[in-house]
Amino acid sequence: MREEAKVGQRTTLDVLNQQQTLLDARVLLIVAQRDRVVASYTLLSAIGSLNSKSLGLRVAEYDAATHYRQVRNKWIGTDNPDGR
Repeated sequence: MREEAKVGQRTTLDVLNQQQTLLDARVLLIVAQRDRVVASYTLLSAIGSLNSKSLGLRVAEYDAATHYRQVRNKWIGTDNPDGR
């Protein structure tokens, strides 16, 4: 398009329109890539595999039984599990 504009076959408006079309296509590509990532995490969540262990994260896993033992005799809102 630019080469055609140099020899007079296209106008500046034609070149600008094509540049806008290219920019729009790049934006759509990035949006599609983002949608793919979000869909993959949504799928992992739906099948129950979206957790720290399956993702390989090095964090302490939440244990509901331990938390229950820490707070079972506490009044709600008056104390934290670590005693502060």
